[in-house]
Amino acid sequence: MIAGGVEDLTFTSTGGWDRDIRKMVKTGLLSNYLIKPINILRFWFTSFVGRRTTVNLYGLLTLLIGIYIYPPLHLSAVPLFFISLILTAMTGAGLNLLVGIIAFYSPEAGSISNVVDHITNVLSGHLIPLNYFPVMIRNFALLSPFPVLTYFPVTILQQGSFDKDTFIKLGLSFLWAMILLTLGNISWKRALKNYDGVGI
Repeated sequence: MIAGGVEDLTFTSTGGWDRDIRKMVKTGLLSNYLIKPINILRFWFTSFVGRRTTVNLYGLLTLLIGIYIYPPLHLSAVPLFFISLILTAMTGAGLNLLVGIIAFYSPEAGSISNVVDHITNVLSGHLIPLNYFPVMIRNFALLSPFPVLTYFPVTILQQGSFDKDTFIKLGLSFLWAMILLTLGNISWKRALKNYDGVGI
């Protein structure tokens, strides 16, 4: 329940914001936004968030119920959890942006997004906690950005405190957020340079 609430509140599932980007590129509507004096990415993201008000409320309710059923071991985990939520949202935004940019280069971007979505569900710990994975696969997953999307915030809330393990998770979350957002920004600018569309 907590994992589902985290995903809904942080917009981390692919097939969300990246779908809007793919649609704009595929239909040519992107050209209509490029001629306007707005920050396109910021506009798209805020529009996406605004359309998900009901989902956000459901995610918050799910999260609160999950916390009631499985309360954190330490009260200090609560502020650390909210920090991790912010980092999770940033990481998810970067990942969605990178997946959405594929639409500039491939007509099969939707299929690729589905593959990424399935990989994310498995390696993020959303379907199965990473603790149940074989050691080799778990160690590989923990070094990827996927645990930042579910496993890290959930374990920080349930077991976290001001200890080394929690700060390592927050550090990795911050690192992946910066990497993915930076790569997304660079890739976006490069994709726009090669974009050729008709204005609407």
